[in-house]
Amino acid sequence: MVTDDQTGQTKASLPLWAYWLQIAYRHANAADVAHKSQKPLSLEKAREVGGAGRPVAGPEGNLEIIEAMVAISAAANVLDAVFGALQQVDPWKPTGGRKKNATRTGEILEQLKHSFEIGKHATDWGRELEWLFQLRHSIVHHSERARPMDIAAANAEYIVLSTTEAFSLTAGSARRAADFAVSVITECLDHPRQKSRSWSERAKRLRQSMGLSPGASGPRPTIEVIQTDKGYEVKANPAKADDSD
Repeated sequence: MVTDDQTGQTKASLPLWAYWLQIAYRHANAADVAHKSQKPLSLEKAREVGGAGRPVAGPEGNLEIIEAMVAISAAANVLDAVFGALQQVDPWKPTGGRKKNATRTGEILEQLKHSFEIGKHATDWGRELEWLFQLRHSIVHHSERARPMDIAAANAEYIVLSTTEAFSLTAGSARRAADFAVSVITECLDHPRQKSRSWSERAKRLRQSMGLSPGASGPRPTIEVIQTDKGYEVKANPAKADDSD
């Protein structure tokens, strides 16, 4: 969105939460594909180890982990960016100022409660925010130290043990993170309070202009800048389908 402020200067803002949402979904989809095609931690590896009678080296980094890392980080960034956007239009301020033990997830939840009618979702969202941000923290502030292994797969013959990172950074976690982010956005935009209503309306139009499916790929949209008596408006018009085939 581009507007003219009272000083006559032309300023612009870009809603990066919408881009992070697309990144989260696209990479969650890619993690699903990698999980189905590669199966790096499946019982097939266990059978290979059993047949060899000794440990068999596997890839330390695989495509599913890579795609999951991006999707999970992006999903957390969606909610971080929404918090930043709402602080500009309808800021939540803690009584008595910010506490030393305040957490980012707690502040995000309080901001959402302040700007939207989220009702019974608050408790569940609080738990999911803690899960999501702790997982992102473990990715971006990683400590490469030995930890107890987790069971990644098992059957009557084999038990597959894996690192904590490989156990956590999966297609399932990526899908959970992306779905949570889009559910929060959808619920909030449908139930804005008075001071966030204008922002919510713009956000809804943005989501529609970028496609109803946030992870949809295809032709790039047409970006159009329109000048009005109140300033400028940027529109992203969905690209038309190619009927040449």
